[in-house]
Amino acid sequence: MPNFNKISPTARGIAYLRSFADIPYAKEISARVRVGWLRVFIGFFGFSLKKALALFLPGSELRLLSITNLLKSKGAKNILEIGSGLASRGLIMTEDPAVNYIETDLPKIIEQKEKIVKNILLKLSQTRNNLKFIAADATDEDEILLAAKGLASPVAICLEGVMQYLNREEKLCLAKNVQKILKEKGGFCVTSDIEIKNQSFNNNQTEKNKYRFLKILTGRNNLKNAFKDENDLRSFLGEVGLQMETHKQLEFASDLSSIKIFNLDTEKVRRALEIKKLFILRLAE
Repeated sequence: MPNFNKISPTARGIAYLRSFADIPYAKEISARVRVGWLRVFIGFFGFSLKKALALFLPGSELRLLSITNLLKSKGAKNILEIGSGLASRGLIMTEDPAVNYIETDLPKIIEQKEKIVKNILLKLSQTRNNLKFIAADATDEDEILLAAKGLASPVAICLEGVMQYLNREEKLCLAKNVQKILKEKGGFCVTSDIEIKNQSFNNNQTEKNKYRFLKILTGRNNLKNAFKDENDLRSFLGEVGLQMETHKQLEFASDLSSIKIFNLDTEKVRRALEIKKLFILRLAE
């Protein structure tokens, strides 16, 4: 089984970035996370912290909020997040007691996440019996299907910050796991993780440097792992009996607090984020 532990530091860095935006629980999570590698990331670009936040925070905020708002808009009540990292979506969604939410990730990161969430809820004098944490490898069929058994039907699966790090074989394992859950329970999967070479990347030096750094940090080549084009993606999904519909992330989260906080050019930021998509996956008809 591949070792995915080198990907986990990205979850800590993103948690820190999001603490500068007006995202529920993001500051509370970040306060309990060590993010020494992020200083290396910023130094790699030769940026100040403020410039790094201005460049990367809007996209990170958009990704979290667009998936969260899509789940709310579809009335999702039974949610499985695969590779939840240190995102605050579980805490946000389970403010609704009718929502049952299961977060999964690798053992070390999910153990850390559970401790952080319990400490936050303790300070708020709250409990969340509808929020659970399970150690599971996204590519392991037994572990992921076992995690999903704790949810009623239909289920909503969400993937944020996982698939883009996987090679073709690993992507296939994950997609098969998603298909098997949907076949058993019905529902859909929403993800921001599908990257297509001719659509997903801004061709500028900052973007290139970002992926160079991520390759050094994680040992994973996101550019190489991306789908060749949309036909390649549809063929891949067809192999496992899935079909997709696409939406712009901006459809579900156009009002980003990071734009206001850092006094950014709204139109310039929106143009940069226009290429960011959400993919809704369902069983093929």
